[in-house]
Amino acid sequence: MAHGLPDPSTTRGWRDRAVARFEAEVAPRLPDDRRLRAALERLREAPAGAVVHGDLRAEHVLAADSEITGVIDWGDARAGDPAKDLEWLLLDTGVAPAVIAAYGADLTARARDWRRVGPCYAVVHGLDTGDDALVVRALGDLA
Repeated sequence: MAHGLPDPSTTRGWRDRAVARFEAEVAPRLPDDRRLRAALERLREAPAGAVVHGDLRAEHVLAADSEITGVIDWGDARAGDPAKDLEWLLLDTGVAPAVIAAYGADLTARARDWRRVGPCYAVVHGLDTGDDALVVRALGDLA
């Protein structure tokens, strides 16, 4: 934080505004919004105090001989929820047991909640830019 990363209070504010918008503008567009609303409710209380990459995915992980050798593109780093940061590793890579052991906690359930609400960001972006096709596609991902 001393070097300019957004702090937990800032991150929580961003999350609170996003959750409120998802509840007001995305959930009502779904035929059954119960799962989305439940995930949003759980994420309201998610921690925001760990330094996270902010965009951790395959394109940003360097590897050689099956060993991770580096992580690049830290431009979205901030204080945040490590479950959101580790979503891809926990849910898509097959290395969840190693991630859980290394981190010392199983964040898989919260990572699933972040996965569930992920398309909401695309819905509101589509609403903001008038991209109806994006809205329809992202709502389909939420169904």
